[in-house]
Amino acid sequence: MRSKLWSALAALLVGMLVLAACEPPGPPPRPTRTLLPSLAPSLTVDPVLPTVNPHAAVGINDPLAAAAPNDGDVEHIVFLPPEEPFDVVASSDGLRLRGTLFRAAQEPAPALLLLHMIDGRKEDWMPLVTPLQQGGYTVLVVDMRGHGLTGGSSDWSLARQDTIDILATLRLVDGVNALRIGAVGADIGGNLALAGCAVTEFCRVVVMLSPGLDYRGVTSEGAVTQLGDRPLLLVASQEDSNAAQSAQILESLAAGPHELVFYNGAGHGTTMLRLESRLAGVIPAWLDTHLR
Repeated sequence: MRSKLWSALAALLVGMLVLAACEPPGPPPRPTRTLLPSLAPSLTVDPVLPTVNPHAAVGINDPLAAAAPNDGDVEHIVFLPPEEPFDVVASSDGLRLRGTLFRAAQEPAPALLLLHMIDGRKEDWMPLVTPLQQGGYTVLVVDMRGHGLTGGSSDWSLARQDTIDILATLRLVDGVNALRIGAVGADIGGNLALAGCAVTEFCRVVVMLSPGLDYRGVTSEGAVTQLGDRPLLLVASQEDSNAAQSAQILESLAAGPHELVFYNGAGHGTTMLRLESRLAGVIPAWLDTHLR
């Protein structure tokens, strides 16, 4: 009897399992949605292929190659000669005037002497030295006595003869065109440039930044008359009243080709090279007309 009961239960269990296996499958599980940020499409950049073979170019892996233009035209790059120490012995007392010479890339070249302001130094001219040197001029900057690396004490009564000595020495430098010499100065340096050039026959042009009629006894009215028909460029800032008025007077006395350039808010002397960016282009352009 018990065995029949267990057999019946077993048969019932088997039947239930068979029915479960025969039922249709349920709907598939719904996937979980993942939210992604909305991104703008990437820009498409057309690559620019090089026009030259970089492995064949001269100067690759050379620090100087950084100076090459982007077009790869390395043949026309002009590398400027390095600066040279250049001392001049003053004829008046033997003092060694310390200077630096910046040669033009192509020689013979016209040459310029640059004279700094009171309490200045030769490095004040660097904003102008580079454009001049790039423009084909050999440039000499000098620490006047009592300034910069030059020893002794300031003596402006001797500085006029120092200027004459420096111009004479510059004329004899190898690679300098002895017929194309000029003098540029700021403040008292402008007065010295004018005074020295006026009595030096081979000095052809003068540029004066913030000139004065009398700086520490170095006067300019008589010198501009002595300059005769040689070209003169005068530069001043209008708010620098003494220099502006002096420039106008000197212009009225100039007998040769001359030009007066005024700026606003440009300061005094070599400071104008920093405050008025156009000046470093105006001076070389003017020299190209009158010294070449």
